[in-house]
Amino acid sequence: MDFIYVKMLDAPAVFKNYEIVAFPFKKAEALFYYMILKKQATRDEVCSLLWPDNDEESAKKNLRDSIYKIKKAFDMDIIISPQKSILMINPNINLVKDIDDIENKKKVDTYGEFLRGFSLKDSENFDNWVLANREYFKEAQQKNIYDELKNHLNDENYDLAEKFAKILISIDELDEKAYRILMKIYSAKGMYNKAIELYNKLSFVLEKELGITPELKTKTVLDRILDIREKGKEVKQIKKDIFYGREKQLKELKKIYMEFLKSKISKAAAITGEAGIGKTRLKDEFVKGINEGVLLIQTNCYQAEENYFLKPWNTVMYALWEFIKKSDIEINESIIKSASYMFPNLFDELGSNETIDNFNNMKYGRSEEAVFKIIEAISKNRKIIIVFEDIQWADSMSINLIEDFLLKSVENIMIVMTIRDGYGRRVDKFLTLMSRYEKLYKIEIKRFDLEQTEDFIKTALPDYNLTDDIRRRIFKETEGNTFFIVEFISSILRNKEIDFKSERIVDLIKSRFIDLSDNAMKILGIISMFFDEAPFSIIKEISGKDDMEIMDIIEEIQERNIISEQAYSFDICYKFTHQKLREYIYTNLSQARRIILHGRIAKFLEKDLRGDNRDIHLYSKLIYHYINSGNRISALKYSIKNVNAYLDFNHELFPVLNNFKNDDNQINSFDAIKQITDIEKLIEEIKEEGKDKEKEEVKKYEAMLLHIKGRYLIREGEYDKGVFYIKKMIEIAEAVSDKDLILKGYKQIIFYCIQTYNENMMEEYVESALKISKDTNNLYETGSLLRLKGLNRVMMKDFERAEELLKESIDIFNILNQRQCIYSLNIAAAYNYIGEIRRKNMRFSSALEYYDRAISISGKNSNGAAAVFYGNAGQAAFEMGDYERAKSYFKNALELYEISGSLWGRAIAEGFMALLLTKEGRYSDSKEHLKKADKYAEKLKSPHEIGIVFRIKAEIKHNMKNNDKIYNAFSDYLTEEILLYCQKGTEFLSMAKENYEIEILEVFKKAYIKQPQS
Repeated sequence: MDFIYVKMLDAPAVFKNYEIVAFPFKKAEALFYYMILKKQATRDEVCSLLWPDNDEESAKKNLRDSIYKIKKAFDMDIIISPQKSILMINPNINLVKDIDDIENKKKVDTYGEFLRGFSLKDSENFDNWVLANREYFKEAQQKNIYDELKNHLNDENYDLAEKFAKILISIDELDEKAYRILMKIYSAKGMYNKAIELYNKLSFVLEKELGITPELKTKTVLDRILDIREKGKEVKQIKKDIFYGREKQLKELKKIYMEFLKSKISKAAAITGEAGIGKTRLKDEFVKGINEGVLLIQTNCYQAEENYFLKPWNTVMYALWEFIKKSDIEINESIIKSASYMFPNLFDELGSNETIDNFNNMKYGRSEEAVFKIIEAISKNRKIIIVFEDIQWADSMSINLIEDFLLKSVENIMIVMTIRDGYGRRVDKFLTLMSRYEKLYKIEIKRFDLEQTEDFIKTALPDYNLTDDIRRRIFKETEGNTFFIVEFISSILRNKEIDFKSERIVDLIKSRFIDLSDNAMKILGIISMFFDEAPFSIIKEISGKDDMEIMDIIEEIQERNIISEQAYSFDICYKFTHQKLREYIYTNLSQARRIILHGRIAKFLEKDLRGDNRDIHLYSKLIYHYINSGNRISALKYSIKNVNAYLDFNHELFPVLNNFKNDDNQINSFDAIKQITDIEKLIEEIKEEGKDKEKEEVKKYEAMLLHIKGRYLIREGEYDKGVFYIKKMIEIAEAVSDKDLILKGYKQIIFYCIQTYNENMMEEYVESALKISKDTNNLYETGSLLRLKGLNRVMMKDFERAEELLKESIDIFNILNQRQCIYSLNIAAAYNYIGEIRRKNMRFSSALEYYDRAISISGKNSNGAAAVFYGNAGQAAFEMGDYERAKSYFKNALELYEISGSLWGRAIAEGFMALLLTKEGRYSDSKEHLKKADKYAEKLKSPHEIGIVFRIKAEIKHNMKNNDKIYNAFSDYLTEEILLYCQKGTEFLSMAKENYEIEILEVFKKAYIKQPQS
């Protein structure tokens, strides 16, 4: 059977079987509503109501037409005529109307205006009928609400009573009776300021609308509340500085601290315990006793940032850098550059014109060493204490960095951590490892027992004589958790009777906010949007209030110890004193308000973006706010930017891509995969929403993610999977005609080809990429691709054409440098490749000229490219027999490799240094360099570098035959026959198309064969 639902309260609407019914014209709709309410009416009555100015015949014709149109709209006889002059609603139809709820006293907690916004232009009679019924239903609803309000007041259920009183005021803002009731409710709840604020609001409304003041009854209620409040001011407050029950743990911390002061040995302490048990309170008490001469840095780890690399360390590095700027401590610029990749905002201090992307090649391990050096520079003259709060929410890289600090025993550093019980596997592994090596003291905080709880209450409330039964009941309800005990005590101080049947933790937390003004609650709502700290500038922007007004409100809140303040050089920030308080405020905001506030905050934060890697510190905040605002597309954009920035830790400048692994210092593979998986889920969720306008944008982000996955897998040595994802990414980019993405995909394939010496595939993709760069007039990409095309011709031994292309590339970058001098390294790289052409043709002196040009342009800095230039020059000098010059080049190269952490070419530099040191008779040092050459060649897996290392091994093996000292030094390391080293070297150098090195190996092979075998 069909079902009809008629909504007549607020904006009217009619539904048939849950689908809206569209009326052909407004008078037909008016007729329907009139009949629904009246149920039966005469034709003359309806004509007079709707067509008062028409003659009888015309009016009745309009009525018949309207009835017909209504029948057609419903596809049923909903209005019938049992007699010629009578109309009525068909009693056989299943019809429900919302106004019946008023008569039945249902849904009392909602109010709706009768036919809100509905009227007829030419029918005053109908409009008068609407107004009369509007007033009738308003009064009926008010009566129902007053009855419900009275019931809740009788039951002393003040929260629900407050709700219904507010509904009454929203219906009629001049209803003084409702105001009086609400004022009394606030008074009963101890919210005196709110009651006074409500009275002031009423006074303003009455003056504005009627030019009168509140009734005497209302003024009397106000006077009573003022009297009660004055008496309430005498209520004693809980001692703010009370420290109880953790004296033993504090003594342990102080002992560790005193040992730290007396020696250079670093210390670490972990304060563990459940949420609300007093870890932060213990830490705060400890911090009070730290000498002024100690540099104290405190940072927090937040659950919302547990998947974002190095977030807690950003605060540490910012504080360290501020200290360095104020002191006379000098830090080498190359060290700051290395640290700048992990913490890009340090780059601001360099004043360099180079683009941030020039630092994307710094390996995590070397960046970490740079951080160590910065801290060591400070700790030489100043002891440092770093406090990490809630380390269970720290990312794996942050924990690894702390771990490395402790294991490497950096001097004059003390680390204090608070850790909540229930921490995950990575924290457990960290604590176990540090305990095993005796690097960390674990200080555990447990709940108070009954005796301690009773004593704590007595200490906090010395003037209150609570019965033993009440103290035992408090212990039972709180189970000895400090935070909850304090909330019970605060409740007692507010003169509240404790009803243990209804007084639960959420009510205790709620009572903390009693009597705060509406403005204070609104500001707290804004602060609760932030999982960490709320900057004053954003509070001001979102609230729309001026500075002094906000400060007055903030001070009101701070008096309750609800929020704390932290001043920075860039802003003043506010955070809740306990996470439970934030959670309460946040969860009690309407979903609509949370969505709007998160969205506005995200838009405000976007104004601080700079468009380079310095934005990393904002990504986690933007993702959090956009996710919670429902803007998944923007959250997806910043999620991809974030993972892309951090996976670049392991990519090198020359030639941008490599596949080595460094298990000690790289980003945890699990974390990388988890981030990628989370982004994939987000993409699927957006796809499921199926918004047409977002489809193309989602495809672009999907292509970006495939690009990240492909690069990541290639880096991990899974070439087939990596190339598959890059090619899939190119397909999607082509489908959405995004040439920038297509170009990125092509270049990634090109770098893969350089890595694997696949010159034919490289040629194909270089040409395709060049076509796009020229079509889009992208001069920078054209210059880069011409250089890569030149390298491709070098790989194919077309040296003449290669040099032409490289010179074309140099010309383009010289033009670009006239506009913005940031392309010098591209020019240097091209000169380096020309040097390679000359070296491969054994024109070593000419090669050195080009290598020297590359070195001169790049400068001796921490860039991995400069290390390659020095290394290549060293090889050319070695081959021409200028060993002293070669050693100078290799020494510079190895210094730069140490700083930059770059791997490209390092095995060659280490290997040739080994050869040079054998010539000097420094066999032990030579052997160490040879071992390093092996290690780096294995990591990089470049055929050229592996081949060169075998060539060097062959030469040392050859020299072992006639030199006992060399033999004794290397016999346990070079255990294979020289023929094997020659064979392996030839095999790899052939892949790299290196001719003269192969000829050198042939000389060693022939010399071995000619020698008589023992």
